[in-house]
Amino acid sequence: MEVIGASKVFVCDDAFCVLDNGAVAFEGAHICDVGDFATLQKRYGNARFHDDCVLLPALINPHTHIEFSDSCGFVFGSFGAWLSSVFTQRQKPCSKEQMESALASLRKSGVGCVGAISSQGHDLDVLACSNLRVVYFNELIGSSHEGAESAWENFLQRVQTADEYASATFHNALAAHSPYSVVPKLLTRLVCEANKRQCALSVHFLESLEERQWLCEDSGFFKDFYANFNPSNTQSFYRIESFLEHFANTKARLLFVHCTQASESELAHIARLGGSVVSCPRSNRLLGGKMLGFKKTNAILPCLIGTDSLASNNSLNLLEELRTALFCAHAPIVPLSVALVLAATNNAARALGLDCGILQNGKLADMALFHVPQIRHTHQEALTFLLHATYAQSLWVGGKELGGN
Repeated sequence: MEVIGASKVFVCDDAFCVLDNGAVAFEGAHICDVGDFATLQKRYGNARFHDDCVLLPALINPHTHIEFSDSCGFVFGSFGAWLSSVFTQRQKPCSKEQMESALASLRKSGVGCVGAISSQGHDLDVLACSNLRVVYFNELIGSSHEGAESAWENFLQRVQTADEYASATFHNALAAHSPYSVVPKLLTRLVCEANKRQCALSVHFLESLEERQWLCEDSGFFKDFYANFNPSNTQSFYRIESFLEHFANTKARLLFVHCTQASESELAHIARLGGSVVSCPRSNRLLGGKMLGFKKTNAILPCLIGTDSLASNNSLNLLEELRTALFCAHAPIVPLSVALVLAATNNAARALGLDCGILQNGKLADMALFHVPQIRHTHQEALTFLLHATYAQSLWVGGKELGGN
């Protein structure tokens, strides 16, 4: 049994309980007790206290692309220009060293769990050996009716390979790339597969004006894009509502990523499906110029925060992503800071179907410890944490300490 104490302990329950001079006792992979440090020290011994520190559940980054860990050569300012540059850059796979460096930056920012979107499987070994909790989203892309069968066979092979890595910390999941890149036949099969597995299912959705124009009007950037890339695609495979209807009655845990161009009624449709939204503020600003309204969205359905990839961001530091959301949202700052911490802990764990994200008896001992100067004197704990935390001093995943940064 180990006991870790800190000046402030964020339980990250729905009420956002904060313990002054609190502590967590854990043994093996699970939490055994949460409470006052002096009490737990007397009860269990083997206790360490960290002054001017915050102990909270390890942060969860529900959406990133470790395969795209090369930050050079991408064009920003419009989604169309960026997507065109991706097609040029994807011919150069990232090295193992680049992917490991990306994961190191995630750990440094207190991330204990990552939702990794993988379209080619190049990141599988690196993620499986990362010591992080991983939700591995094998991504299906297939924008050609003629090539649908081969795309499905390739996808299933990657899924089956990832199944071999399944463990207490490695969870296989599925992803559809987007409405403009997956034909209906494939999407139907994917949803059936997700229902069978009852796993998480992620999809990029309404990330740009270009995508919305294509789905609503069969015009704009994607019309010219497909004229060059696949001339048989003269119109969108879906309208917005017909795309969402593919996810009706699913048993999968649905994550719709970006949604910067989604209307309130479309967000409400996602809420009726039981889905969550993942916002990636810095990526959305770089690619489309618009960030999702966190407060308004979070009032309709759970809104999480991810970093996207180094192909569309300047870092994978989740603390910086949370700070960006904090500074850019038009909302009262103190309750917003609480909502953002919960978005990166308990709410993200729920959306991914994980038994962590909260410091509670029986939950997984995924925890992060941050030094935050003078935190013991504040009553605006979440805000002070977001403003002044810089890196995790220690990180535990399943009760195993990964070391300091």
